[in-house]
Amino acid sequence: MNGDDTLRIPNSFLTDYSSTTTELKTVCFIYSLISKNTKIAPSGNYLMMIKQSTIAKACGVTVITIKRTMARLIEKGFILNCERSYKANGELGTYIYEIKKVSLERNYFCLERNSLYALSGKLFLVYAFMCKLMESTTKSFYQSYSDLSKMIGFSRSEIMYCINLLIKNKFLIKYKKLTKANDYTDNTYYIIPYIRGKIY
Repeated sequence: MNGDDTLRIPNSFLTDYSSTTTELKTVCFIYSLISKNTKIAPSGNYLMMIKQSTIAKACGVTVITIKRTMARLIEKGFILNCERSYKANGELGTYIYEIKKVSLERNYFCLERNSLYALSGKLFLVYAFMCKLMESTTKSFYQSYSDLSKMIGFSRSEIMYCINLLIKNKFLIKYKKLTKANDYTDNTYYIIPYIRGKIY
């Protein structure tokens, strides 16, 4: 179960569901809705009723894009079953999805909940990878632009652009790391936590 401000996201999402930026954000958003009140299917997986328009709004894309994304997630096994509910008058209602249950007790990274609404596209994907890289106690890590480029699959210039925007929007702090030889090595990054509507 996820907390109020910080979400647990399975590490596997970054490799299994990141063929597009919308795909990753969609699975993270769906998992952000999981709570103690979420229904469980006989198979042990989650049963969730979600409007595609709600997902589209959260991801900052069109409903058509979400329809395509959900179809890919069915192919990949994240969505195990999809049925349409019915309204009292017999009209078709909201989709009910059976969502694959992945343990949140281990092999997960922490993601600030507000990033789901404040970040989109490549910016969200880069931020998610950085949250995966950070050390849990210090919330920091160090990595070169080239290493981040290889890891995420974006060009070096795209990585630099996204990092600068994350810094500008106060999701990230960058420090230059000084060596004993008095020169600079890979940048050190610090993920800024978001708590009760304020950034610290």
